[in-house]
Amino acid sequence: MGPNLHSAWNPVDYPRLSLRLGQLAGQLCHRPQSDVLRDLFSDSLQRHRTIEQLACQLRTIWLQNGKIVWLEPLHVSAENMGVATALTVRNRRLKISLTLELEPAGRITEYSCQSDTLEPDFDSILQSLKGLPGQVGLCCWELTSEGPREVISYQPEQPLSVASAYKLYVLGALAKGSMWQDSVTLTESVRSFPTGLLQHWPAGCPLSVQSLAALMISLSDNTAAEVLLHHMGKQRVESGLAEMGHSKPELLTPLLSSLDHLRLKSDPTAAHCEKFLRLDEPGRRHLLIELAKLPRNSLAIPSTPTQLEVGWWATPADLCRALAWLSRFPQACQVLQINPGLPLSRCRWSSIGFKGGSEPGVLAASWLLEHCDGRVYVLGAAWNNPRDVIREAPFFGLLESLIWLLPEGQIGPDRHSLYPVVR
Repeated sequence: MGPNLHSAWNPVDYPRLSLRLGQLAGQLCHRPQSDVLRDLFSDSLQRHRTIEQLACQLRTIWLQNGKIVWLEPLHVSAENMGVATALTVRNRRLKISLTLELEPAGRITEYSCQSDTLEPDFDSILQSLKGLPGQVGLCCWELTSEGPREVISYQPEQPLSVASAYKLYVLGALAKGSMWQDSVTLTESVRSFPTGLLQHWPAGCPLSVQSLAALMISLSDNTAAEVLLHHMGKQRVESGLAEMGHSKPELLTPLLSSLDHLRLKSDPTAAHCEKFLRLDEPGRRHLLIELAKLPRNSLAIPSTPTQLEVGWWATPADLCRALAWLSRFPQACQVLQINPGLPLSRCRWSSIGFKGGSEPGVLAASWLLEHCDGRVYVLGAAWNNPRDVIREAPFFGLLESLIWLLPEGQIGPDRHSLYPVVR
């Protein structure tokens, strides 16, 4: 999931945008008022669509989704551009994006409205997760002074492939070693494959460890992770797994780099993977050294699930423990906050840290969330299906519903989220 850069939409700070949002939401009804629509939409928009057409569109949205009962601004990308979300009586969730003209009237020049169904409670989320094909696990805790309090879980200690979420442990080694200001040079030997940006950068570029960590977490940049592992040494990461709460460090030992992973899985006969699984730890380390001699042009990125047993394994609770451990390090938290993973409310959540992971047959996601009232949550989840490529939408949709239900476990406005509909 790419980075989603935005600022909190506080209605007090953006009064015009908030007013137009409320007026637009108020016209999602059986009979939108023509005089209101003429004042609401810009002349340029009205030249492309008549008032009757605009009214028909708004009425259609209302017919498909029902009356809005809760409207909450999510974020702004400029003074005249914002995204909000709404809930309807039919338990439908609307994502409303709008852009205002720059003239003093500030009328709407463009808008869109997407809808989906929000799971109404934790039980519904668990039932939907259990219905996903393959293996799935979930763990969500509130971090309290007495220790973690379970909010919701399903197979929290089930080991699953978590793909690039292993980079949390690389971040942990950096945080403990306080190497943020170190400078590293990009070389051909550590140039990996997508995802990321650095695979396209020329060799010889100097990069700070802080920048590499930011790219590794926010864009899941494989080359950035490769450079950091080369700089620190894999053993530094492996030695910190237990301290960060991994329940079975042997599942990540020896730690694979992204290039190790591709070298093992590029063999169409699966011989490298099968040999790796048969070997003990010293044998696996020796095999990785031998495979490092393969030419770069012999490596390929699998497009279907390939030997998921070879990869990076952790439980959902392991991911939660890793994030709880990282929460003690301000610079690590800053890195985690670059990409929130989902368009969550900046009014509701004062801090959103995220790291996901994916490969064919694998999805993983983890969040470190601080609510505006000071409560802190960690969430870890993974879905594995060795038989088929899996789609992000159902998995992340359920996790977004879960986060919406925090902290009270039910849908409804709280003092941080209620925003009245202006009719």
